Amino acid sequence: PTSSMADHHEHNHHCNHGHGHGSGGDGHDHSKCKDESIGELYSLWKYIDTDNVTCMNELEPGSVKGIFKTWDKRLDRTKFVESDCDEELIINIPFTGMVKLQSFCIIGGPEGSSPSKVKLFVNQEGLDFDTAQDGIPAQEFDLPQNLEGEIEIPVKSHTWGDVNNISFYICGNWGAERTLVSYLGLKGSFMQVQRRAVVANYEVSPVPDKNKLGELSGQSSIF
Repeated sequence: PTSSMADHHEHNHHCNHGHGHGSGGDGHDHSKCKDESIGELYSLWKYIDTDNVTCMNELEPGSVKGIFKTWDKRLDRTKFVESDCDEELIINIPFTGMVKLQSFCIIGGPEGSSPSKVKLFVNQEGLDFDTAQDGIPAQEFDLPQNLEGEIEIPVKSHTWGDVNNISFYICGNWGAERTLVSYLGLKGSFMQVQRRAVVANYEVSPVPDKNKLGELSGQSSIF
């Protein structure tokens, strides 16, 4: 990596690798998700605004977009994102509408390159390392190694109700120099935004000749 990237990143990590789960509330309550039918629930990838997904400290620019896949392709490791100058990544995920997040599943790489710690931020577009390190996340989790995509991580439902952007700050792995992620699945529901628009159509209607005047009448419809 270039020195400018390293200087900007500062390698000043404030990520606590202790196993206290008070802030995250996840404890070790990680659910097994071998049942293939669960894939129907991991459908939020359809509502990700993929063109505007960003990743900080990725080795190959734009590679992060390849980790959002259908459930049945979660073990396809041909597309992945890998960190550059150290083990940290920030993945900013915008949606095309409001979603409600229930849980997530993240598949990492072998030989210690899987994420071990992640902090989640809600509705903070453009999150960077300075903000992520100093800010208070909505939740944070100690992650197990999940190479086969069998473990899902539940989130606090009251925190993740009206979400239009999720940021994953991966701030640690299992000992490798770089972090690798080949799948990031999000389970939840999409809430279609109902927009009400008033469309008014105006026309000039003639009135009896004796008035010699035009009258403006309006009609409106609400969709």
